[in-house]
Amino acid sequence: MLLYDILKIFTISLIFSNFQIVKMRNNRAAEDILEAQNREYHDRLASKSSYLKSLAFDMQQEAKDHNRLLDNVDDDFDSTGNFLSGTLNRVNHMLGTGRNNRKLMCYTAFGVVFVLLLLYLFVHRLSSSPSAPATSGTL
Repeated sequence: MLLYDILKIFTISLIFSNFQIVKMRNNRAAEDILEAQNREYHDRLASKSSYLKSLAFDMQQEAKDHNRLLDNVDDDFDSTGNFLSGTLNRVNHMLGTGRNNRKLMCYTAFGVVFVLLLLYLFVHRLSSSPSAPATSGTL
């Protein structure tokens, strides 16, 4: 009986130790799986963050380019405004100096209107003329 009890205890302890070994192996396998998933998630997160970082740098560069362009446009408008202001001052001066200059100004205005009318008629005729000549149906 004693031998039987010893054998029974030994068998139970062997089964229990095998169960613990299997459990440890399963835990290690689960840890390995979790570690692999963590590495994969880390790599995905790193690639997404690097993409967002490059996108932010591109946006910053685009904003700098647009600011530079707007500054240039502002300078161009200022110079054009100054040019038009000077021209208007000259026209006002010419109108105010005497009768001969008024006649010259009227002739110039009529000439500009006449040239614009000719350009309109020319463009209108070009756009209304048929693009392809009409062909007859017989050969």
